[in-house]
Amino acid sequence: MLGGIGLEVTVLLLLILANGLFAAAEMALVSARRAILEHQAEEGDAGAAAALALVDAPNDFLATVQVGITFISTFAGAFGGASVVRALAPLLADLRVPFITRYAESIALGVVVLVITYLSLVIGELVPKRLALRQSERLARRLARPMRWLSGLARPIVQILGTSTDAVLRVLGSREPQHEETATREIGYLLETGMRHGEIEPAEAELVEEVFRLAETRARDAMTPRPDIVALPETASIHEAQRLALSSGYSRIPVYHHSIDEIIGFIHVRDLLDACMQGEPTELPEILRKPLFVPETAPISALLPRLREERAHLAVVLDEFGSTAGIITLEDVLEQLVGEIREEHRPEEAGIVQRSETSWLVDGTVSLEDLRNTLTVTEWPDRERLGYTTLAGFILARLGRLPRRGDAVDWQGYRFEVVDMDLRRIDQVLITRIDEE
Repeated sequence: MLGGIGLEVTVLLLLILANGLFAAAEMALVSARRAILEHQAEEGDAGAAAALALVDAPNDFLATVQVGITFISTFAGAFGGASVVRALAPLLADLRVPFITRYAESIALGVVVLVITYLSLVIGELVPKRLALRQSERLARRLARPMRWLSGLARPIVQILGTSTDAVLRVLGSREPQHEETATREIGYLLETGMRHGEIEPAEAELVEEVFRLAETRARDAMTPRPDIVALPETASIHEAQRLALSSGYSRIPVYHHSIDEIIGFIHVRDLLDACMQGEPTELPEILRKPLFVPETAPISALLPRLREERAHLAVVLDEFGSTAGIITLEDVLEQLVGEIREEHRPEEAGIVQRSETSWLVDGTVSLEDLRNTLTVTEWPDRERLGYTTLAGFILARLGRLPRRGDAVDWQGYRFEVVDMDLRRIDQVLITRIDEE
């Protein structure tokens, strides 16, 4: 009798252990870090490659795990109720305790249910999952290949379950999110969690957020616009170039042929200094450096590596007609990451002047990106569709006409009033915080 129940208990324990393997495989593959698995797969680790294949098809894998766990749990319950109870009840009856003898089968059933539940939770779920969390990549590599084999066996059942699940989800109106949106959202959650636990500094989190914003920022958003370009005609003398370099404070100055739309290169202040030191007659074309041309729609994230590859610090930004829209420097690109960089010899620019706690006097040419640290505006109306990048562009878009002095528009709790015009150009704008009703 004891030998019989021992065999049945052994079978029951094996079923619970099998349940634990499924639970461990599920947790290990779900929590494993993809970057580590990819690195190991590149080094020839077959287990890591199998794990990546399962991670890339989570619906099939999770369905296989669920089928396995459900089958094992059902079989363990049926086996325990039928075999173990039948073997345990006579043993309890042999104790010759009146109450136990009378209800031996019911007591045996209760004991079996409690023991199976306890062992299933501890050995079949909690311990395997905790081990999988502690050694996720290691267990994922070891269990991935057996799980792929089981997935192949269970594929017909999984396909039926998958079709049924998709049908229910369609009825509920649930759609799978885009991978890029999900990944970005996950990184955002990780940054927030890291800051809460003190593992990531706020400045570090802000820098990472700016990196993601680079993909949405175009060259036209960071460039110096055409009206503000300091440039020279190719017929200018070296002395004129030197005077302009000293007065402007710029180290690189574009040079054009007939108009600013025909930029043929740029001069570096170092070359001007060398020409002055040599004391020999030098023409501007002799010291011109080759320019880099980029479209105004180029994302900053793509522009930065191109500037680095070309070893260029300045690029000419062209619009859709091939005309000069502006110029952009390496410093402009870096400022999109770390904020405004001011050189020690360059005076403070009066682009944004705070007049009080609730008002600012701002140049019309100030970019909307520069206003981000001053105002709490979260978005600008129709910016992508209309393509404006400056404060003046915003006002023109809202008014739909050339403004006059005193014209004002309200947006997201601020009033933007044109206080000065330079012919047809918006020169200065008074921004005042207002109480929205």
